[in-house]
Amino acid sequence: MDYPTPLPGQDPSGPPVRPLSVCHIFPALPLHGAENHFLKLCTNLDSSRIRTSILLISDGGELVPDFEALGIPVTLILKKSRYDFSIISRVRSYLKAGQFDIIHTHLFTANFWGRLAALGTDPLLISSAHNVVPKERPGLVRVENFLDRTLSLATDAIFCVTNQVLHSMARDAGLPRHKLVAIENGIPFDTGAHLPKEEARTLLGLDLERPTLAVIGRFSTQKNHVTFLQAFKKVQEQFPLLSVLLVGEGELEESVRSEVSRLGLGDSVVFMGQRRDVGRILRAIDILVVPSLWEGLPNVMLEGMAAGTPVIATRVGGIPDVLDDRDTGLLCDPDRESLTDAMTWALVHPDEMERMANNSLRLIRERYDIRTTA
Repeated sequence: MDYPTPLPGQDPSGPPVRPLSVCHIFPALPLHGAENHFLKLCTNLDSSRIRTSILLISDGGELVPDFEALGIPVTLILKKSRYDFSIISRVRSYLKAGQFDIIHTHLFTANFWGRLAALGTDPLLISSAHNVVPKERPGLVRVENFLDRTLSLATDAIFCVTNQVLHSMARDAGLPRHKLVAIENGIPFDTGAHLPKEEARTLLGLDLERPTLAVIGRFSTQKNHVTFLQAFKKVQEQFPLLSVLLVGEGELEESVRSEVSRLGLGDSVVFMGQRRDVGRILRAIDILVVPSLWEGLPNVMLEGMAAGTPVIATRVGGIPDVLDDRDTGLLCDPDRESLTDAMTWALVHPDEMERMANNSLRLIRERYDIRTTA
């Protein structure tokens, strides 16, 4: 077995004297992509080598009991307001008392406040970049990039979920290239038989005769639901029985519901809410659509590929690193016309989509096993 770099005073030829102690700092642990991926990652870490702790600074979240069930302690030291600078000293005291070997921050809020609190402490300081730099909200993005560049001076390494994210962090955010490391997300998958589509549809109460798409992700600007619905409306003119499942929740849910009503799609769109049976949903649908405006490496796309489900995704962020157009899936642009054309083509060519799904399943098994990521 390979062991981590020996700690000071440790015999490099023998097993570790103790596991490395790592504190991961998140804003919260909702049932979202990055947090859900981290849960799956933790189930595949070797506890004889890594002792994991989690610190939350904004809220708790649905996934807290899941981590605690793995024996991972979750501590809440919460900000009292958006600009609560006392969080720095409070988190700093916790980090010093914890005697951690590594501090690893995730997502902008934790990357900012967590790294500020860790400045000048002994542990190695790592942050993660889960997305490319978005082109939307340029004023806010410039501020975030400036803060990220400043804090990167005291950061030992910045993990990026794909090479495209790495290039974006260097090119668009101006982060130091020598500190950027690409470690692709992985997923667990069942090497046995998948749940048959008919059974999955029956369990979900779906019409066996209606072609069904799904968009899975929180209702936010990034996920581009409104543009998707406008494209869906055009496709439905050719495929009147077409339906779509919208899985997730978020700050823009009411505006998405309003767009469904405005387009007269109430009989064709099913709001599923936040779900823990995404694997069953992926087996039940005909096509997974990822219409995002920007992405790092969307875990739901990897899960769809691992389920043998055909995928249409936008040509943004790290998606083209994984999805090879017309080979392992269908790529398009995140505008109404391109999404319309892609969905129409996919529905007209089901055999081609099945071929791509089979190719993508092989790719996932070869390249994206979460044990490799761990």
